[in-house]
Amino acid sequence: CIRDRISRLIESTRSVIAEFGLDVPLMIVKGDGTLLSAAEARRRPVETLLSGPAASLIGARHLSGLQDALVVDMGGTTTDMAALTGGRVEVAAEGARVGPWQTHVEAARVRTVGLGGDSLFRSPDATLDRLSVGPRRVEPLCTLAERFPAVVETLARIDRKHRKRFPFAVDPCTFYRRARAVDDGADRRLKGFAETPVNEYLLLSGKSPSLMQWDLEKWEIAGYLLRSALTPTDLLVAGGTLSFGSRDAATLGVSIFARRLKVEPARLAEAMVRAVEKKICSTAATYLAGRDAEAVNALCPYWFDGNDRKNGRGIGLRHTLTLTHPVIGTGAPAAAWLPGAFGRMHTRCRLPDAYSVGTAVGAVVGAVDFTLTAEIRPAASGRCVLYLPVARRDFDDMDAAVREGRSTLESLARDRMRKNRVAQPVLTFSEHRKAVDTPFGEVYMATELRLRATGRIQV
Repeated sequence: CIRDRISRLIESTRSVIAEFGLDVPLMIVKGDGTLLSAAEARRRPVETLLSGPAASLIGARHLSGLQDALVVDMGGTTTDMAALTGGRVEVAAEGARVGPWQTHVEAARVRTVGLGGDSLFRSPDATLDRLSVGPRRVEPLCTLAERFPAVVETLARIDRKHRKRFPFAVDPCTFYRRARAVDDGADRRLKGFAETPVNEYLLLSGKSPSLMQWDLEKWEIAGYLLRSALTPTDLLVAGGTLSFGSRDAATLGVSIFARRLKVEPARLAEAMVRAVEKKICSTAATYLAGRDAEAVNALCPYWFDGNDRKNGRGIGLRHTLTLTHPVIGTGAPAAAWLPGAFGRMHTRCRLPDAYSVGTAVGAVVGAVDFTLTAEIRPAASGRCVLYLPVARRDFDDMDAAVREGRSTLESLARDRMRKNRVAQPVLTFSEHRKAVDTPFGEVYMATELRLRATGRIQV
């Protein structure tokens, strides 16, 4: 399904490389953080599944020098988490999982959550208790207002003149604008949208909000409308932590949203920070807990807040949760959110130099790394059969089968390395005997031959 898309991407990238006069090979990051040539990627594009998070892992290892750590890459749309063990990316043995689908693609064991600098803050019933962040991504108010200055005037007018209680189903901080042309048979209300932003509250004032809001969300999902609203980026800009876009728009957005939730702006800001940090911590805890994720998640309200639970004045319980290894943070919003979040888990978060571009660094420093396997199985009359990736051969002697298997795997590896522009690969060969215990003693089943090939690209 993605072969045509990745082919167009490769051609577009090559045209840019030629435009800059660069004579270099084009490599693509795989899902386990290693590299393969553009030609290989065209033949097997599924190998690129989850390549972005895997590249951030390699970049975090290179920038920090740590071999064992939890890597957390926070971007604009998602936060990706994965573990480094012994300097290598932990690969999902059962294959990468995408939503409800379990694949057989070898990729990093990554947990991705819809949380980033551009995640949507929302409260369905306009109360602080129901405040949430993500997974939907929207454009921050601060960047929208930078391109459309009238957004600041609209927010100021809402903040100044519309002092009545907002309908709980309407968000006065949300703007919509048309993303693309609409069909002739499209809803006439959709045709009324232009490329300039329209405020949801002003649009729906005096109308039936439930039906209209449902249509707006439906049109957004269909790609007809682009949405802008209050995000973690706006919160940082409003507080002066980040200088980005229009601070006036961000500040007005926080003020209006606080009035909608009937709280002071300072209290809303605290709740928003808590919502972001809680989502980061709970995702990390459930990712590392594995099969115990449900139990750990159930205790999240206790260990996250660090509250003691006592019955009367007697002995009580103190809930804490601590990671056994440090956290490496990467991604542009990492400094603003990750140290505070993992401080609640009594864990140090390291932000190495160039942490904001950790994924790009990972793509640059990545190496070609793959493993080829063969298997020798016993046959009748003391013979054995060698099963290679390219053939099946019979042998009278086990040692001869091992020699042939190693020689063939090395030849295949060198040929593949040449195609990936690696001139001097490092080849590591190993044998693994497979047997099962029975009431009558051990029964030999097979011998697995493994050849790991690694190497840097010749540039």
